[in-house]
Amino acid sequence: MNEQEKLMQEIVDKSAEKVLSSLPNRKDVFADANKNDVIEAKQKSADFIKAVYANDLAKVKALSEGTSTEGKELVPEYFANEIVRLAPNYGVVRKYARNFVMPAPTVRIPTASTVTAYRVAEKSAITASMPATNQVVLTAKKVAVLIPMSNELLKDASVNTVDLLTTLSAEALSKHEDLWGFNGTTGTEGIFLNSYVPPYTMTSGMDDYTDVTADDLLGALSLLDESALSGAKWYMSFAIFNIIRGLKDTYGRYIVQEP
Repeated sequence: MNEQEKLMQEIVDKSAEKVLSSLPNRKDVFADANKNDVIEAKQKSADFIKAVYANDLAKVKALSEGTSTEGKELVPEYFANEIVRLAPNYGVVRKYARNFVMPAPTVRIPTASTVTAYRVAEKSAITASMPATNQVVLTAKKVAVLIPMSNELLKDASVNTVDLLTTLSAEALSKHEDLWGFNGTTGTEGIFLNSYVPPYTMTSGMDDYTDVTADDLLGALSLLDESALSGAKWYMSFAIFNIIRGLKDTYGRYIVQEP
C-alpha cells in the first residue's frame, strides 16, 4: 500500500468511526418502515459496491433500478432515497424552504404586484390601479457527491459502509444547499446576493458581531415584509448565536435572554 492509499484509508477509518459512533443519537428515518426491507435494501447496496469493485457488470445491472442503455444511473434506488431522507436532518434550507417540483429544466413563474383600493364617493369615478407584472425564472441545477474510497473499503463493503456513505453524502449535500441558499454561489442566487432582500447596515465602525446591540436586532426585524412574518426565524451558526446571547446592554442586562 503506497502513501496515498494509506492516507485515504486513515481518512475513511476516521470518518467511519465518527459517523458510526454518533448513529445512536441520530434520528431513525425508518421508524415506520419494515426493518427487513431496510436491511435488504442496505445489503443490496453493499453488494452493488462490491460488484463495482469487482467490475461485475452483470451484477451491477441486476442490482440497478434503471437500464444503462437508456442512460439511467447504475445506482441502487436506496442510495438516493436514503440521502433525500437524511439531508433535512443536517441543514435548514431543504427543511424550511419551499420545495418546487420542476416540470422542465427551466420554469418561468409569472408574478404581479398588489393593487390599491380607493374609497369612492357617490357618482364619482373609480380610481384605477394597475399591478406591475414580472416573472421569476427557476433553473434546475445539479449537485453531486464523489467519495474516493480505498480498495479495501470497496472490497469489504457492508451495511455499515452503506450507512457511512449515505450519511456523509447527506451531510455534504445539506451543507452545500445551505451555502447556496444563504450566501449564493453565483449571480443573484442566494439570499445575501438577491437585490430584493433588504440589508440592515450597522453604524459606521460597528461591523463585528460583538458590536451588535438590541437596536440592531430591532432594526433588522423592521425590514421584514409584514406578509412574511408568519413562521419567520433567526438563522445563524451556533458560534455566532452564542456571541449574540452574550451581549449586554449598558445596564448589564442580556439583550436576548438571561442564561
